Amino acid sequence: MMSTAEGRTLLFAEGQGGDRLISKPEQVGDMFDLFGILRAQALNPWKSAEIIETKERQL
Repeated sequence: MMSTAEGRTLLFAEGQGGDRLISKPEQVGDMFDLFGILRAQALNPWKSAEIIETKERQL
């Protein structure tokens, strides 16, 4: 996410289906909200590493 000198907020999204620049304010807001939800649900790095190590030992 970035802001221009004029005060516009832009969002650059990368994904498997391609990259895109989002400039419509309502779409930027929706994507920002979605990113916040994903961040809230994500594990911290230490918990993620613990799960990966546990799965590795089970192999």
